[in-house]
Amino acid sequence: MIAALTIGVLISLLRFAVLESVLGHLLSGANKKKAIAINIVIYLLNLVIIGITVVFAMQFGVHAFLAVLGGILSILFVIMVNAITEAFGITQNHYGQKVK
Repeated sequence: MIAALTIGVLISLLRFAVLESVLGHLLSGANKKKAIAINIVIYLLNLVIIGITVVFAMQFGVHAFLAVLGGILSILFVIMVNAITEAFGITQNHYGQKVK
């Protein structure tokens, strides 16, 4: 179960890193149509990887499935909580802003 959770977190971190890279290319003024096409391909590839991981985890049982699902959603949950606390002024870590 710990291995399934670790795999889920690693997949989620990989998705976040790839998304950050793609959005960086979109904002840098590169060819927009090419960047959008690459973004769609990467998004679909991420869905396939997550689908394969979830189906593979279901073969090991419900606990492995829940661990992978929790790992995949954990990074998104942390980012969402951080955005909410930033919006309410509870934290001031300036997530997403350029640091000078």
